[in-house]
Amino acid sequence: MNILSNLYVSDVSHVSHEIQSPLTSIRGFAKALCLGNTSAEERLRYLTIIEEETLRLSRLSDNLFRLAALEAETIAYNPIPYRLDRQVVDMVLAREPLWRINHASALIKAAGWVSP
Repeated sequence: MNILSNLYVSDVSHVSHEIQSPLTSIRGFAKALCLGNTSAEERLRYLTIIEEETLRLSRLSDNLFRLAALEAETIAYNPIPYRLDRQVVDMVLAREPLWRINHASALIKAAGWVSP
């Protein structure tokens, strides 16, 4: 495989992961909402995360269209500064409920209350 083919496969893999990640998050929170054993506060938080993840997918889609246009050289490339620290904070806050669930599951297993 030549270098360009390797880069293409790597890019496709990365984009696939970037799409799958918010879909997994949306599916998990939607499933939790369907179970119905969440408080009103949790429901609002889950719905907010679902909305944020759909916006993330929408931005990803827009970026893919822009990338295709750049590759076709139909638009000019004008880079702008980007606050990566804000993106990291947003990602940490969006994933925090999942970390709590995973941490609680690990504690329960470590205490021997359920079989691993």
